[in-house]
Amino acid sequence: MKQTRQLIIQTIFGLIFILGLASHPAVAQTEPVCEVDVVVQADDWLSKIAQKFYGDPLAFPAIAEATNAKAAVDDSYATIENVDLIEPGWKLCLPSLADALTLLGQEGPAVAADTIPDTAVPITLLHLNDVYEISPVSGGAEGGLARVATLRKQLLAENPNTFTLLAGDLFSPSALGTARIDGERLAGQQTVGVMNAIGLDFMTFGNHEFDLNEAQFMQRLNESKFTWFSSNVFDVNGQSFPGVAKNHIFTVANNKGPEVRIGLFGLTIASNPQDYVTYTDPFAAAAEQVAELEGQVDILIALTHLPIESVA
Repeated sequence: MKQTRQLIIQTIFGLIFILGLASHPAVAQTEPVCEVDVVVQADDWLSKIAQKFYGDPLAFPAIAEATNAKAAVDDSYATIENVDLIEPGWKLCLPSLADALTLLGQEGPAVAADTIPDTAVPITLLHLNDVYEISPVSGGAEGGLARVATLRKQLLAENPNTFTLLAGDLFSPSALGTARIDGERLAGQQTVGVMNAIGLDFMTFGNHEFDLNEAQFMQRLNESKFTWFSSNVFDVNGQSFPGVAKNHIFTVANNKGPEVRIGLFGLTIASNPQDYVTYTDPFAAAAEQVAELEGQVDILIALTHLPIESVA
């Protein structure tokens, strides 16, 4: 008999489409008390706000839950239907740290290992895309891949089943990528090297991977220590590029024995035509992957580099 498993999945940074699963912030049973109201700014996202006010980016679901509960009785507050999409001008309710932890059902920032059922398999997905530079911005106050590396280490310490995924645009564009070493442009060599050092696990193509000429592109693939996959981007003959599968399946377990099989496939917008690249329709490719992987995996994740309006 197939053993029933409970999946505990948290995603950090960005948008991943998980087929067969859907989650929305729950509405609290009683109206929460807002310790502070925050108006969303142009460069805000929920995990960033959670980091600023609670010192923990993983506390963002508490903000969504409290805000939705307030919106039910006060329409000046936003209704958050997708925790990855918030708009400038929205009014958010931030409960106290104690109330936030209560909403999260926790006594601390991380899910305590001894509270996880034996049949549960916790999975954390650290998701990035459009990585154009390796250095921080705002005078060093924000961004930078060193911060991503630190966050990844923290997440791995909390949950060894942490996987880092990148949904395209790593090779280009980059100011540093135009620098020449021995007469050759870096052309993404610096970003691949940093992602190798960070420990990126999985990646699919973005349209800007193909800003490079064919020789540069193939060299960057060859230098990558992470796993590539793409379901709708192929070479000029319609074949997968070397080392790039149409999908990837891996198994995750907890220390009590239960396992889950995770399938990944990737889709990319056909917006950068090159003579060494061919694209197929991403939605036809998605349907093909769902049919092919049905029965082989317990959870299927589409890592996409597509316009948000096409997948909303």
